[in-house]
This record gives sequence, C-alpha cells and structure tokens, in this order.
Amino acid sequence: MEEEEEEGKFKKSEIGSRTLDPAKTARRAPDSSHSQLAADAAQVYRRITGLSPNQPQRVSIAGAVTDLLLWQSTVEHWMSHGWNPRNLPALLDFYARGGPPACQSCQKSPSPGARPSPRDATLAALEEVRKELFGGKS
Repeated sequence: MEEEEEEGKFKKSEIGSRTLDPAKTARRAPDSSHSQLAADAAQVYRRITGLSPNQPQRVSIAGAVTDLLLWQSTVEHWMSHGWNPRNLPALLDFYARGGPPACQSCQKSPSPGARPSPRDATLAALEEVRKELFGGKS
C-alpha cells in the first residue's frame, strides 16, 4: 500500500518520486473575450509594425490594452512619427496616457513655463534684431 503526502502541486509517494497532482494543477479556462482582445491587440501591433511580439511582449500587450481602436490609432500614430516600434514599453506608456490626443510632440502650444525650442528661440532673437534694425518695418 502506498501512502501519499501532499506538497503543494506535487504528490510524494512512499518511494520518494514526485508526480503532478492533477487536482491542484488544473487551470481555469481564460476569459474568451479577454484572450480574444489580447490576440487582436498583438495582431494589430504586428500588422502595423511588421514585427511579431514575443511571448513576454504579448503578455505586456494583453495586460495593458483594453480599447482596440485606441490601441490601433496609438500604434499608427507612433509609427507616423518614425519612433522605434521595438520600444514596446514606451508605446504602451503612450497608449496608457491616452494615445494620439496626449502626444506631446503634436501639441501646438507649449505648456506654461516650458522653454522654447532652440529653433524658436533663434527665430525670436532674429525677429528682435530685425525690429531694432528696421524699426518694426518689413
């Protein structure tokens, strides 16, 4: 007669060999709508970027993406800027911040207290010099 002692997910028999206990390792079937959304989000990423996400990337996408249309527009917007499609953490962060409407590169007006870009500062300085030299005349 063989006595069994339970250790987590394994059964230990009298002889010391370990076998999986099917009762403790049974997995729940994943929510089909969530798994379908995750698969669709990974397909959107692949279709737009031409890159197949690896397993950890698919898990990251599945954990973050809840709105497939926003995800698609976010990936398209990301690619339109020419940003690195392999930088998935930054892409997912951009999606989490709201996608294209939250794009800081596309905002026309600078945020209060923001320093002007070097180009804008140069143009402003040239405009000041022009006004001094010509008295505001063009």
